Amino acid sequence: MITPIREQILVKPLPTSKVSKGGIIVADSFVQRSNKLVVVKTGRGTQKRPMEYQPNDIVFSIKGAGVEIEDKGEKFYLIDSMDILAYVRN
Repeated sequence: MITPIREQILVKPLPTSKVSKGGIIVADSFVQRSNKLVVVKTGRGTQKRPMEYQPNDIVFSIKGAGVEIEDKGEKFYLIDSMDILAYVRN
């Protein structure tokens, strides 16, 4: 498993609906990555900025933030904690 360092967070996007509100099925190539993500693993933070997120927290990030990483056929994103706008503790 990938282990983030410092203020980096490993997240996984929550599934998005492939059917529009009007009932139209949207092709995979047009589905945008959601900015609603679930935390998989976190770095330890730094002395100035300790890590406040925990695994299974739902976070909302800046659109398009992070680097896509594929591990064992699953897509993950490695994002900086500064790119998180809000979170929900689970």
